Amino acid sequence: MTEEITARGPIAWDEGGTAQVRSAKDVDVVLRSSVPYPPGKPARGTLTTASEERHTFTAKVSRSQRVAEGVWDVRAKLQSATTAVRLAFAESVALSASGS
Repeated sequence: MTEEITARGPIAWDEGGTAQVRSAKDVDVVLRSSVPYPPGKPARGTLTTASEERHTFTAKVSRSQRVAEGVWDVRAKLQSATTAVRLAFAESVALSASGS
């Protein structure tokens, strides 16, 4: 069974599409995305937290792996991420793990 990307994910890509945070450890993130990114490409987006705070970010992509039709796992490193951005990514992981 594959996981669908919701129409409005916590991440909205600047170039279109959405993503969910699958894991985040410091600046290393894995995102379940509706669009792929080639290695080395900067992926720019906005993460919206449960409290509706918005955090813009740029991540340097190391790999995109197709997991289903229209669904990719994108591995990347956050670039110049503030503490607030890293905490917002960690919060997204915790919320998805708790089922919220």
